[in-house]
Amino acid sequence: MSVYENRFKKFLVEKDETPDVPDEMTDQQAMAQTLDKGTAPEDFDVEAPPAGAVAKPTLSAIQQKMYDELKAWTEKIDEFKKFLNDPNPDSLVSKLNAAETDTLFDKISTAETKKIARVAAELSSFNEDLKGYLATAHDPKYRYN
Repeated sequence: MSVYENRFKKFLVEKDETPDVPDEMTDQQAMAQTLDKGTAPEDFDVEAPPAGAVAKPTLSAIQQKMYDELKAWTEKIDEFKKFLNDPNPDSLVSKLNAAETDTLFDKISTAETKKIARVAAELSSFNEDLKGYLATAHDPKYRYN
């Protein structure tokens, strides 16, 4: 153990004898050490955007037209879904459920209420998918050039 102990003590003494070198340096100092001679770190300074400013990319005319059309589709699908299955008394399911016994609407209600609910659920799911595309419309990978 004494051999390792002596080496460790010698290492500590050597460490203490080295000149003070800062353990940390600023980004500016680190950059200055990596640049070619004659190049100043200030040459790479850029003006920071104002606080809270978020650059929102704009859509081209074609993209904006597609975006507006897709948004109109989602609104129409949502409207039709409400027509099919909504708690208001004007919806298809509400009218069928309120039908008098032994009428055409009563027979449709008995046979098709579950199917109408499934169709409305599928429409809702599809509409949410389309809304997801609307949310990513500003993504650069969907750019039309």
